[in-house]
Amino acid sequence: MHNHLEQLAQQMGSIEHLYDRWLQKQGIPYNRFAVLYGIAVSEEQRLTQKNISEAWQLSKQTVFSLCKQLQEQGLIAIQNSEKDRREKWLVLTEKGQAQADGLVQAFEQLSQTVFEQFGAENTRQLCQLLQQFEQVFAQHVEQASCGKA
Repeated sequence: MHNHLEQLAQQMGSIEHLYDRWLQKQGIPYNRFAVLYGIAVSEEQRLTQKNISEAWQLSKQTVFSLCKQLQEQGLIAIQNSEKDRREKWLVLTEKGQAQADGLVQAFEQLSQTVFEQFGAENTRQLCQLLQQFEQVFAQHVEQASCGKA
């Protein structure tokens, strides 16, 4: 394969597929996992819909619809911000926290097992190189002209 971007895209797609398979085995779709896990591991145990949308690459409409469902199911509650009335915080209910705790534990176990086998130095290098690549790629995407004929 001569095109490195194509090769990278295929490898990332394969990893994403494995991630989806793991979530399927946990019985939870990616979007739902993103919201519950994201809130559970956040520093303040609360996030805004915008936080989730940006961190997990989900559309605002997807997050809005999902949060409405999760609220109706009693898994999250929506609280007004003390600083900005327009801002709404998403927090886990007791029921939501119980579900999220199992997900966090399973995900941390998977991560620990995978990265222990991969090795500390490989992990450090992988993260460093991906970060550098992302910066270079972003720079060139921003500079690219429209390729319309």
